[in-house]
Amino acid sequence: MKRILFAIAALLTLASSCTQEVDPTSVRLDQHELTLAEGETASLTATIAPSNATNTAVNWSSSKPSVADVDKNGKVTALTEGQASISVSTLAGGLTDACIVTVTKKPVPVTGVKLDRTSYEMTEGDTYQLTATVEPANASNQSVTFTSSNDEVASVDNLGYVRAHSEGTATITVKTEDGGFTAKCEVTVLKYTIPVVGVWVQPNELTLQKGETATLQWYVDPESATDRSVKFASSDTKVATVSDEGVVTAVDYGEATVTISTVDGGFTDECKVTVAAVVEGVTITPASVEIAEGKTAQLSASVSPAGASQEVEWASFDNNIAKVDASGLVTAVAAGTTRISARSKEYPDKQGFCEVTVTQDNTLKGISLNPTELTLKVGEAYTLTVLYTPDHAVNKKVGWTSSNGDVATVTSEGKVVALAEGTATITATSEEGGFTASCAVTVSKEAGARVYYTVDSTTDLYVNGVPDPLSGAFDRETDSFISSFNYVKGICSDGSDLYSLERYSDIVLNEGSYVSGGDVLYLCKNRKPVCKVDAHSAYDLIGMSSCNGYVGIVLWEGEDSFYIVRINHDGTSSRKYITGRAVSFSWTKMFCAMAPDGTFDIVDVIWDSFGSRYMAIYEYANDGTLTETLIKPDFNGFSAIGISDEGDRYILSGNGTDVELLKNEEVVYNTTVNGNERYGLHATGGHVYTAVQCETGGRLTMEEACDGKPVRTLNLNDICIKNPLIVSSSGDMYVATENHIYKNEKTLFTITDTWLTGFAVVE
Repeated sequence: MKRILFAIAALLTLASSCTQEVDPTSVRLDQHELTLAEGETASLTATIAPSNATNTAVNWSSSKPSVADVDKNGKVTALTEGQASISVSTLAGGLTDACIVTVTKKPVPVTGVKLDRTSYEMTEGDTYQLTATVEPANASNQSVTFTSSNDEVASVDNLGYVRAHSEGTATITVKTEDGGFTAKCEVTVLKYTIPVVGVWVQPNELTLQKGETATLQWYVDPESATDRSVKFASSDTKVATVSDEGVVTAVDYGEATVTISTVDGGFTDECKVTVAAVVEGVTITPASVEIAEGKTAQLSASVSPAGASQEVEWASFDNNIAKVDASGLVTAVAAGTTRISARSKEYPDKQGFCEVTVTQDNTLKGISLNPTELTLKVGEAYTLTVLYTPDHAVNKKVGWTSSNGDVATVTSEGKVVALAEGTATITATSEEGGFTASCAVTVSKEAGARVYYTVDSTTDLYVNGVPDPLSGAFDRETDSFISSFNYVKGICSDGSDLYSLERYSDIVLNEGSYVSGGDVLYLCKNRKPVCKVDAHSAYDLIGMSSCNGYVGIVLWEGEDSFYIVRINHDGTSSRKYITGRAVSFSWTKMFCAMAPDGTFDIVDVIWDSFGSRYMAIYEYANDGTLTETLIKPDFNGFSAIGISDEGDRYILSGNGTDVELLKNEEVVYNTTVNGNERYGLHATGGHVYTAVQCETGGRLTMEEACDGKPVRTLNLNDICIKNPLIVSSSGDMYVATENHIYKNEKTLFTITDTWLTGFAVVE
């Protein structure tokens, strides 16, 4: 029984293994993207794995059946434009795959093609784009190609651009890719020509003598114009003719216009032709003339023959006597005789002359007084000087008046007498012309400021405009010795004291006879000699300065040798040569200043042995030591030095247009001016006063400042002297030029016939 049951079980197992199903593991379409036109069909194939799968049934579906539909066999039909997803899925296991189907519009066939032009005319080098229109406008394939029947005449690219190469004709053909339809354009290429845009002739004016010829030059624009031919014509062939080559021939006196014209475009230009006569002579009218100084006379010149050019040039034989302008107007300058000539511009050897006599104008033009300000003590007198313009005026009679006769009166000779304390204005009025000039007079019980100055052409020292009466007052004579004043070399002031360096001539008794003891240089205080000073020559003083009774002097010994002499309160002196790095000094730029403690400072431009240039300061101390300090390399400008009451050292210097003020070698301020080369500096009363000579537009000015702030601009008539600025304790600024001394903005003294060499103000 057991055996029978086992056999039955085995048979059942075998039967079940023979009928077992195999499920699919994947499904895959042969295409995953597909493009169809409306109405077209395509079949998709689905492959199931594994190949022994027993259940291969599938379902087909479309995401948009209105766009693309699919049947049970995978046949896809395109219906309308759009996109749909065709999916396949197994019945067993639901495995899927998909294909994206794009449905396009049904193609529209081409029925023809047209060109925008059937014929076209071009010039060599031109380009033109032909436009092809495919029909119908909605044809699916719009592609076309262009060809030329003659590329040497005209070529065409695939965009329809036609390029003209050479003269001739060519047929441009367009052909559609769909259907092979064609259209043609006949292209005619013309030869390239460059048109004329203008013409110019040179010269525009021409002056010839009868029988002379001249060839005109001309230019046709552009130079590359195809037809550059021109024609010439004369407006009057009796005066001038012109050939086809532009050769002008002068026929007879007169004027004519030669016209050039271009064949292409008819552009024109002209040349004015003047046929002049040959100059035979020049006559000036009048032939002689007498003119007073400052007056004018009009001359005229005629050229013969009348047909000749009347243009002349005028000249004077002596412009210092009479000058003439381009129109023949003669201006009398100074008394004398000269000749005015007029010569033909075309024939300079043909001249005419006029004898001119200039008579002196003795008419008075104006007067001025020297000085314009005057300070006197009660009881003092001073004679004013009248300056006449011109100096040779015949009538020099003037009348004098005083605005305040109780304070100061004036005589008919201009002598002012101080009567009482106060102020008065002395006025001089000329008899001729009624010109006036005035002097402001201040009368005080005490003496006012005294302005001393020296001039080049005299040995005198001047005080307030007159020779100092103390010159020679300290001459000495004994039984064996005579010492007499000779001249003043230099001056400086120290408060109420005047220090002067004066030359005396000494004569001594030797064996019963007086013989010359030589010239001796003295330092004088208020004109009285106090100390002998050794000096090399009459021109060896470089500068001097004083303060608190100390006096410092810089002297030149020769070559590049300079030395210092310092005189103390007690009249003793010491001497020191200036030594250091310098091998060469600039004596014109050497300035000095005395400090309150007796230290003597010098500033100069020096050169060392290497040729390097510096601004250098030399400090001569009370103990006899000399210290050299180089403060500015590459400096070759001008400078001025001053020491304040507190002992601070100030230097005003300029190099080019840059000016700066140093206090103890530190820059306090700087500025820029034009043409500076003269400086003044004075430190007093807690202030630093400066003056800089400038030149702007040919005009000299002095820019005055206090503590860096502008005070005034003083107009100058001449250049400043060395050390041109002194400031009084009351703040009055005195400036000295070669011919004037100014107090603030007013002219105080005028120096004529010579020039000022130094000045000092004593209070």
